[in-house]
Amino acid sequence: MVSFSAREARSTGANGAVERPSETWDEVIRRLRAHHLPALDPETRRVVLLRALGRSQAEIAKDRSKSVSGVRRDLERVEDAVFLPLGVRRDAWMMGLWVGLHLGCCVVRDR
Repeated sequence: MVSFSAREARSTGANGAVERPSETWDEVIRRLRAHHLPALDPETRRVVLLRALGRSQAEIAKDRSKSVSGVRRDLERVEDAVFLPLGVRRDAWMMGLWVGLHLGCCVVRDR
């Protein structure tokens, strides 16, 4: 198990969440794994998946016939839904981890 460093424990994310100093990565991953978003609409799921695959917001906007600000809003809405309730660091790495953990249940679904 790897614990957060003192610096990481004191840091705050863009959402203002302060990470728990005694929480291990295993605990963070467990909470991320348990946090599902089954109500994501198909278009938002596509935007999240394309971003996780490394596409830029501008590329996604062009591909999905949306504005860049619309893509940004979609991504921010999902990040809020993932990170605010959990109080974990909000960054691209953590979002990628959540997407990977939820690829088959929340991000890519038949319906």
